[in-house]
Amino acid sequence: YNVIGDKMRLTQVIRNLLSNAIKFTPEGGSVTVSARWIKEDVKNSKYIKRKIKTIETPNGRTVPCTPEGQIEVTVSDTGAGMTLDQLNHLFEDGVQFNVNRLQCGQGSGLGLFIAKGIVKQHGGTLKAESAGLGKGATFSLTLPVYKIPEEEETAILEEASKYECNNQKDELKLLVVDDSKMNRK
Repeated sequence: YNVIGDKMRLTQVIRNLLSNAIKFTPEGGSVTVSARWIKEDVKNSKYIKRKIKTIETPNGRTVPCTPEGQIEVTVSDTGAGMTLDQLNHLFEDGVQFNVNRLQCGQGSGLGLFIAKGIVKQHGGTLKAESAGLGKGATFSLTLPVYKIPEEEETAILEEASKYECNNQKDELKLLVVDDSKMNRK
């Protein structure tokens, strides 16, 4: 089973969640990452519509993929936490909160806004919960999981690997914009 999407953009989302959790958790606190597959009984459910996703491979082939539930990735921390009002505005463009010395003046306020957009483009959700200031936060990312027909899976993975950046022979120039000095190294 596979999440179908842009590997680099989805990695960006996970890195943003982890970076924020680490940045906003004081020394001695903890960050926990977990993942689980939520298998929906799509065949027997009258509430869930089984929508076939069609993907087009880099060489132009069209492949039908069936939904098989979701993967949920959760990033929890024991850090600064957030108020209900902060949670209600968290995913807006340019939002920053000054709740403690860890957050004050750091960041562009774009990371979670961009992450939510990427997740939405992949058919998923990104949510945040917190019991309040000083009580940590939990971010939950869900993405649909699809079954690619066995006869197509190997060929699709081989084709996709041809387009990975790490196989590029030309020199790449990157502009790194990050709100954490630690992440710019």
